[in-house]
Amino acid sequence: MLTAAGAQFTTPMTLSVLAGEPVHDTLWDRNSEAEIGHIQLSRNADLVVVAPATADMMARMAQGQANDLASTLLLA
Repeated sequence: MLTAAGAQFTTPMTLSVLAGEPVHDTLWDRNSEAEIGHIQLSRNADLVVVAPATADMMARMAQGQANDLASTLLLA
């Protein structure tokens, strides 16, 4: 998964090539959200690392705000 801030440092294609898997970068992907994609991503993950964990991300998790793919995945 790639956030908007992470996309300022690398591209989805670069991560996809390195990981050998598709990179999810938006909550509004019609194909994956038809199958409730963020729920599937959270179920498939054994571990989720948030690096760097910004104060904004920690506050959104504490308040239960899910306004992007990263926060919906973490709250799912």
